[in-house]
Amino acid sequence: MSALLLPVAMVQGRRFMATTTMAPPAAGRPSGTVGVGDSPPLRLTVLGDSMAAGHGVANHDEGIAAQLAQILADRWGRQVTWTTIGQFGATTRRIRHRLLPTVAASCDVAVLMAGGNDVLARRSLTQSRVDYAAILDALTARAERVVAFGVPPFRSFPSLPWALSRYLSARGHRFDAMAHDLCWERNVEWISASVALDASFFARDGFHPRASGYRFIAATIAKTLDVVGAST
Repeated sequence: MSALLLPVAMVQGRRFMATTTMAPPAAGRPSGTVGVGDSPPLRLTVLGDSMAAGHGVANHDEGIAAQLAQILADRWGRQVTWTTIGQFGATTRRIRHRLLPTVAASCDVAVLMAGGNDVLARRSLTQSRVDYAAILDALTARAERVVAFGVPPFRSFPSLPWALSRYLSARGHRFDAMAHDLCWERNVEWISASVALDASFFARDGFHPRASGYRFIAATIAKTLDVVGAST
């Protein structure tokens, strides 16, 4: 990003934070069970930021965890229990120290949604790397399989002005490169979120996904998890 655009992005960022009303978190229970089957239920946990918390949809049944659980239950013909643990504005540091301790001691699949708030908070990659690595280490010790989802594509966010979206995207790419390397070292599957999105993906705030947006993310994760069905 051009150094000439940085002051513009900073001004736009302050204005955005002062004037934007974010969608509230999802209501309802952040856990449930879907599907039927004779084998023991697949245990799914989604951990992370406001996307894990379901901001942008009315109920957790429309969020990532429930929709991913339903896709896996339908595809694999088995019962899936799901839990989602998320918080608006949670950086990797907060996820590590506040949310991670509430994750069950064992599960079959853990999905990590983290990084966007580190970008928004302008945390250094050195700081983020330490926290992200600690989260991955803890999840791989508790889950049979771990999937990490990348930083959302800020350039596609309708609510973000142009200079700010470019600045955040550039920082997001650097965070993703770091996260990808940490995942590769730990045999954790990392999924890039850098895809072009249109307005139909987003909730009214132009920042969080709507139900169809969460369904798209869930379907993307499910493609990576397909091989789990027969063996977990």
